[in-house]
Order: sequence, then structure tokens, then C-alpha cells
Amino acid sequence: MNIYLHELKQQRKATLIWILSLSILIILLMMMYPTIQQDAESFLKLLENYPEELRLALGMHIESITSVLGFSAFVFSFTMLITTIQAMIMGMSIISKEERDKTADFLLTKPLSRTAIIINKIIASLTIFTITNISIYLVSLISITMFSNTTFDLMFFTEIFIGLLLTQILFFILGLFVSIIMKKVKSPLGVSLGIVFLLYTLSTILVKDTDDIMRYLTLYKYFEPNFIFMNKSLEAPFIILGLILVILLLTFSLIIYNKKDITS
Repeated sequence: MNIYLHELKQQRKATLIWILSLSILIILLMMMYPTIQQDAESFLKLLENYPEELRLALGMHIESITSVLGFSAFVFSFTMLITTIQAMIMGMSIISKEERDKTADFLLTKPLSRTAIIINKIIASLTIFTITNISIYLVSLISITMFSNTTFDLMFFTEIFIGLLLTQILFFILGLFVSIIMKKVKSPLGVSLGIVFLLYTLSTILVKDTDDIMRYLTLYKYFEPNFIFMNKSLEAPFIILGLILVILLLTFSLIIYNKKDITS
């Protein structure tokens, strides 16, 4: 049994649904841009009437929202929330579903170590995230071309999507770690949504700008699209910190899982 291909086959329907849902969201939001661009002054005055906390929660930055990349960053803030839910659910499910579906014993009788099993599942999940991001990247490019007549920096636009992928990986590994330290995961969806929205709410409350020290404590702000837009690139300290967190959480996950009693 090829675990990698088996995981891809199991997830193909769900992956297609995620891609279609994200594509529709991106297209619908980008359809708003021509109207905003035509009447930017009125739109900015309208935004000024809203509390700053609400604007930040929605990813709306007055200084950039009317530019095509600034508006795209606002759209991708919503996209990031959805893709992290996808990542967290997958991280919570790849191991726990085997116990929940009573297939753990069968899987562990195969001539593969527990480490090899997890690595195969992780590679399959990373493949799915890559396919998802490439798909919505292309949809976004097409949408911008259709609904905007201004030019933009393609490399900078690409960096925003690299940030989305890196954030997905962070939440995926976090979900994997949480599922392994929990004795039994009855509802990956419920736990995932709880953790994602808690971290999202904390990031909104604690972080106000790119220089806020609290960014280091909130995964959502490591590669936040609006911050990438303001800094004109991904930030090396957060790339390094994200890599360290992934390595630590993955290492602890493997150690704990190799010693864990699996419920049959």
C-alpha cells in the first residue's frame, strides 16, 4: 500500500471542494474592486467611519486598500483564514482518523515505521496544499486581469502566496502535534475551528502594526498579506522562526507518536 498515493486519493474530493470554494470567494471579492477603484475617495471616507479595530480585523488598511495589490491583500486575508482551517483540519485528521476509523492496527502492521507513515502523510498533505495554492494563485491572477486595468509587481504578488503556503504549513504541523498529544480526537473539525478562531482573534486584538512585538506570538501575523504588502517582501525573522517552530513541533510529534499507545 502506497500511503502517499492513498492519502492523495482519499483527499481529492475534499481538495477540489476547498479549491472551488476559495476560487469563488476570490472572484466574488475581486468583482468589487472596479467600483472601489472608480470611487476611491468615497470608499476611504466610508472606511474612516469604522473603528480601527474592525478595519484591522477585516484586513482593511486605508493606506493601501484602493490599490490593486492592497485590495488583493485584503482578499487574501480572508483566503488565509480559510486555508488555515483546511490545514488545521488535515493536521488534526491524518493520524487521528486511523484510530477513529479503527484502521490504525492495519496500518501499523505494514512494513513501515511509524515515522515513515507520518512522513508519507505529511508529504501528501504538502502536495495538496501546493496544488490548492497554485490553483487559487492562477484564479487570482485571472481575476485581477479581468477586474483591474492597472499593472502590478508579479514577484511581489507571488510572495503573498508563498506566505499563504507557509502559514498553512505552520497550522498543519500545529494540528498534527495537537492531535498526537490528545488521547482521542472525536471531532477534528470542532477542535480545529476552535484553535484557528482563537488564534485569529488573538492576532487581531494583540497586533496593530508590522513592528508590534506581539507578532512573534501570533502565527497569523508571521506572513499576513497586508504586512507583506507594507514591507514589500516576506520578512526573514518570521521565516526563520516559522521554520524553527515547524522543526520543533514535528520532532516532538514524531517522538510522542512513536511511544504512544494506539487505540484499536
